[in-house]
Parts: sequence; structure tokens; C-alpha cells
Amino acid sequence: MEDLIDFPCSADWLDHYHQRGLTPRSSGRMSPQERYLLSEIRDLQKRMVTMEETLLEVVKAVKELLEERRKRRAKPAVKEQSVLEDSKARFLAG
Repeated sequence: MEDLIDFPCSADWLDHYHQRGLTPRSSGRMSPQERYLLSEIRDLQKRMVTMEETLLEVVKAVKELLEERRKRRAKPAVKEQSVLEDSKARFLAG
């Protein structure tokens, strides 16, 4: 492509001419669409960090609940065993 813009111009005009194929040069700046997409990406990254933190809190809470449940289930088994031993001891004694 031949460079038809052989005079100095602002970055805005250089991008304008580049978009219309009048010059192979561009200002190197991002287009408004690219800036918008970049801001969306950054926003999504922030939201992902927040979601990850929330997910870690939920996983921690679930682990704690499961541990409590496991402990509660283990205790009655011990109680049942001691009741059986007491009953056996009474039976043998009596």
C-alpha cells in the first residue's frame, strides 16, 4: 500500500486515514472498540477474583460442615457402644 499521507497530522487523523486505507501507518493507539473490550476484560478479571474468593469461602464452610457432621455421627456410635457395655456389665453382674 502506498502512503498517500505525506504530511504531519494528529494521531486521530492518522488513524482515520489508516482505517480508510490511505496509509499503512497508524498511531499505535487502541481503537475505541479495543479500549472498551480491554475495560470489559479487566472488569471480568476483577469479578473472577471476587468469585474465586467467594468460592473458597464456600468450600471452607462446606468442609467445616462435613467435619462437624462426621464428628456428630462418630459420637453416637461411641455412646451406643458404652450403653451396650453397661448393659452387658449389668447382665453379667446380676
